[in-house]
Amino acid sequence: MCKFYILLNLIINITKKMELVKLSTKKIIEIRLNAKSPDYYLKNDNNSIIDEEFNIILYKKENDRIKEVYLPYGVEKSKLGFVIIEAIETSGNMIIVRVKNKDFMEGVKINKKDFEYVIKKYSKYYTTLSTEGQMFNTDIKLDGIAFSIIHFFYHTSSRTTRVKNIAIIKDPTDTLKEANREAEYIFDMLQSFPFLNSSLYTSVKKSEIEKIFSFYDIVHIAGHIDEKGLLLRDGYYNPWKQGRLPSLIFLNTCRPAYDFLEGLIRRIPINIVYNTGKVEDSYDPVLITRFYEGIIAGYRIGDIVKNTFNNKRVYGWLTNRFIV
Repeated sequence: MCKFYILLNLIINITKKMELVKLSTKKIIEIRLNAKSPDYYLKNDNNSIIDEEFNIILYKKENDRIKEVYLPYGVEKSKLGFVIIEAIETSGNMIIVRVKNKDFMEGVKINKKDFEYVIKKYSKYYTTLSTEGQMFNTDIKLDGIAFSIIHFFYHTSSRTTRVKNIAIIKDPTDTLKEANREAEYIFDMLQSFPFLNSSLYTSVKKSEIEKIFSFYDIVHIAGHIDEKGLLLRDGYYNPWKQGRLPSLIFLNTCRPAYDFLEGLIRRIPINIVYNTGKVEDSYDPVLITRFYEGIIAGYRIGDIVKNTFNNKRVYGWLTNRFIV
């Protein structure tokens, strides 16, 4: 009988350790903005608050004290380290690969067809592909895999960035009906967060785009991109001028536009969310709401993208956070 009670107490204690309070991202934002205290939810045996949409534990109660944490649920701490895969294209359809983590391997030469296997092996959590120009254009499509790309010659940095201003640019040609609906929807949604300065732009010209880039922390662009650049009201724009850029650019364009991306990247280390392939003119209000709520809640950009979209990729570090 004694053994039974010992086992019962053990089970009760384990269960207590697993008591999670699941909250929506909206509720998490309320806590972040001090509209609600985590104490309000962590009562009785509850000891952790988790965002039920992104599966991230954000508050833990230990010894009657509540501390702020950032733990993707179900991920072992030992696997939270950052992995950088360096890929150097060589002649003969071969690539030299170096993986920087506990499984560090120096200068392994592999066939290009095996490259996706390496990405898949290391890309479950926070993996960044560091590469040169030719490999930067490589089209890699792997379901359920989240990884970002940086440029050998101009790495962006992993950091926390304060956000005060967000610009939403409607398709300057006014031909993308759904993309324009998305832009208007985002602007209306952001009005519920008065601490953010959000602006909606229409019919943007080349003389205006640099001013927008210079002022805002985040810029969301809906529009046409091809090998000539981003199509604005008065012609194509290419980002080769020197000047300030936003901390985050979201490109809702009909194709990836690698030349345009590289033009941005060579100017300054920034973060870009872009489509991995050609897309139709459409938008999903549920997904775009989740993305921007994740931004406002202060989550890592990699966690936001991989839990929201299956057709977008990040340029930059998956661990970047944007704090309002």
